Amino acid sequence: AESANPAATDTRSYSRAGQYFADSEGYLKSPSGFYLQGWRTDLSGTPIAANTSLLSSLESIRVNTVSGSASPTSSVELGLNLPGDATTGDTEATNIAVYDSLGVEKTITVTWTKTAVANTWLATATVDDGGATIEEGGNGDYQVEVLFNGDGTIQSFTPDNGAGVATTTMPTINITGWSNGAIDSAITLDMGTAGPVGTAVADGVTQFSNGYSVAFVNQNGTQFGNFNGVKVDENGIVTALFDNGENQMIYKIPLATFANPNGLDTKTGTRFTQSERSGDYFLRSAKEANAGTIIPSALEASTSDLADEFTQMIITQRAYAASTKVITTADEMLDELIRIKR
Repeated sequence: AESANPAATDTRSYSRAGQYFADSEGYLKSPSGFYLQGWRTDLSGTPIAANTSLLSSLESIRVNTVSGSASPTSSVELGLNLPGDATTGDTEATNIAVYDSLGVEKTITVTWTKTAVANTWLATATVDDGGATIEEGGNGDYQVEVLFNGDGTIQSFTPDNGAGVATTTMPTINITGWSNGAIDSAITLDMGTAGPVGTAVADGVTQFSNGYSVAFVNQNGTQFGNFNGVKVDENGIVTALFDNGENQMIYKIPLATFANPNGLDTKTGTRFTQSERSGDYFLRSAKEANAGTIIPSALEASTSDLADEFTQMIITQRAYAASTKVITTADEMLDELIRIKR
């Protein structure tokens, strides 16, 4: 479109060129000054417009209005080894960085205490927020007995400091009353595949004789991120990128097809407009019907044959040289005639 907010009667242009840049107002524009348009989408990349077949469903793509985002932690994967030769009362501590709904980083500390029961450790979780409560049930704290098999794998988890019902899933960490007013958190804690010998797998927390060591701590969630650019994929999805690693789908670029594309009127700046010979436009998603695909981060190659163009240039050069020779000869002949007459 020629303007950021075109009227319904304004002429729309179509182009195969994909070179666009963000102007001072954040709109994506071509080098010739035309605005790139697309369907606004939801977070899953689905166009919001009810009728995507109309040009009125399109809007000029503007990227600087996308605000940053934060993502709260909802799951943690933990892999570590507790010493198999520990004695009663021995402790180890594991720190886990998590993020609340406002993107503020907090630290959950899981303290492992060896109990008097063989192959059993008490896992106690705390958080570095004096106003928050961390618990696995409604008892106001988080204390879970972790029982290991004789082969070093986890057999079961018993909440409420061993008074609850043993399960093969670590209870969810529930954090309420964040001091900064963030939404309450519910964090699942994956410590590996638990069960009796033969079904349990040493793919998370284990108990072997090699001493305490942390293999991995994987958690989701991110701090607040600032807008850092956009990318376009082969489906035409325009995705906003943030410096915290988060992505957000914001637009989808359609492809316009015509019954007779050779009938389009050619304009300057690699543009075409609809004509009577081309027929009406059809807006389609990339890969839909015969619409084709979008090739991101690429420019269309020239259709000129370089060898043929060089050949034609040499032929033209030789013809020009021959023509200039004829003119020079004719001029010399004319000079000779003038001298003879004198």
